[in-house]
Amino acid sequence: MNSALLDGLDPLNVLAWKPNQGRYSPLWDVHPAAWAPGAAKPRQTRVADVFDLAAQGVISGPGGAPFGPGGSIVDCPIVSSDG
Repeated sequence: MNSALLDGLDPLNVLAWKPNQGRYSPLWDVHPAAWAPGAAKPRQTRVADVFDLAAQGVISGPGGAPFGPGGSIVDCPIVSSDG
């Protein structure tokens, strides 16, 4: 959400499955993430890469909390996909 609020662009959501894949659901288990101070911030497109970065300490939950579910489920069906 910070990415959307700070620069006015779309949030940088990373999805585990797309609508054309069998396990897709419009209900998202949101995992908020924050970059470690001074970390390079390349755009991530794969959930596995995000979890790898969390295991390396490159990203965490907000305020340095452990990376994981944020405690909210969001109903956000995909309307369009660029890839």
